[in-house]
Amino acid sequence: MITFYFLVVNMYIAVVLDNYSAAVEEVSEGLMDDDFDMFHEMWAQSDPERTEYIHHDQISDFLDLLEPPFQIRKPNKYKIIVMDIPICKGMKCVVCRFGRSKR
Repeated sequence: MITFYFLVVNMYIAVVLDNYSAAVEEVSEGLMDDDFDMFHEMWAQSDPERTEYIHHDQISDFLDLLEPPFQIRKPNKYKIIVMDIPICKGMKCVVCRFGRSKR
């Protein structure tokens, strides 16, 4: 009976350690699908017509509203300049392509 309990406890510890190592690997991989889903949800709020463009004046607010790791807190003017986001016709910017989204 003692041997059986010892075996069950060791199996339980092995499962916990395996799940922990899998979680650590996911975190170390960098960006996750949830991060991209959050980005696309926030983009959809900024671009309700789904034109894939937002006005260049909205980029600062958009980046401030995002959650980490995409968030760039205000004041973010110089960080946006360094990003070198192309400005298209009508002073609009393309940051997100909905065609790549799973939704």
